[in-house]
Amino acid sequence: VSISDLTVDGNRANQTLLGTHCIRVSGVDKLHITRCTIREAVHYGIGFQGGTMSAVFLTDLVITNTGGDGIDFKNKNDNNVGLFLNNLFIDNFGLDTVNLNEQTGIDIRGPAFINNVHVRTVTPTDQVGIRFRQGEVGETNGLGGHKSTLSNFVIELPNATATLGIAVVARECSISNGFIASPYRGVQVHAARCLVTNVQVKDAGDAGFATATVGSVDNASDTLFTNCIARWVTLSGAKRGFRLGVTAPSGSRVA
Repeated sequence: VSISDLTVDGNRANQTLLGTHCIRVSGVDKLHITRCTIREAVHYGIGFQGGTMSAVFLTDLVITNTGGDGIDFKNKNDNNVGLFLNNLFIDNFGLDTVNLNEQTGIDIRGPAFINNVHVRTVTPTDQVGIRFRQGEVGETNGLGGHKSTLSNFVIELPNATATLGIAVVARECSISNGFIASPYRGVQVHAARCLVTNVQVKDAGDAGFATATVGSVDNASDTLFTNCIARWVTLSGAKRGFRLGVTAPSGSRVA
């Protein structure tokens, strides 16, 4: 299936039904969405919501003014494979601050290859620029974004009290060659054996780079930050954190 050279307008201001998307995808193999503008979605700009997603190519897209995520992947069959996201501009996601929270420019489940993306928003709430989701086989929304890669990116966020440039809650992800402006935290890693390299963060309200434990299982053990820069950060260039009652992650290091 190929969708190209279209503008899809969700007419968000005049819709009453919550949870609707500009493009909804379920159970696809060899899907190409190319050279499209997607705007004014009530919820997701593009929502990959059920079944298996295989050989998906999202290329040269502009996604603006979405109530929820710009792009959201579910992985309910636990077997998403071959997700390629290239040359994307996602602007002003998470505009529905009444019914939604923790909305994301790109929300990933299943292994994805993401390259050349620019994500920004002006909404001063608890948004996340790009998130690699947690999740194991059999869970409600499926296996997380383990073993994903992200390279060549810019993320711009308002310096609110909870915004994260990148949240990595999936194991063995690689994040490289990017710039993050004005988040609360630039890159926050919750999962093991991740690599963050050649990333610059400026004007963070709390920390440029951080590791943090979620629940009692996920931790950032053996995660490595290399050749990273944090400038004009309010509290810490890099920090380790963990919740009360949870053992601090071991092996995380900054080089």
